[in-house]
Amino acid sequence: MERFSLELLRPDDPDYSFDRYFIYNFATHEIEVNPGASPSDQSSAHTTIQIFQFNYPEKTTLRRHAWERWLRSPLQEQVLEDFPFRFILL
Repeated sequence: MERFSLELLRPDDPDYSFDRYFIYNFATHEIEVNPGASPSDQSSAHTTIQIFQFNYPEKTTLRRHAWERWLRSPLQEQVLEDFPFRFILL
């Protein structure tokens, strides 16, 4: 598979928003293409998911662990910046 594409999304782009391109599946902890996105945005999201292997099993496991840690932490100790994968918590 090609490791670069002009369709790759750049989270440092001022117009980038996770929710514009992706949805987070809390059941599987996978990152999925936002079905409400434009066809062009869906294509870019799909390409980005594939090239960066967002849903590789180890990555979904790490996201699940971060989510479970967030759920177990007392509300007063939930500092967003202390958690990896903050985008799922917003």
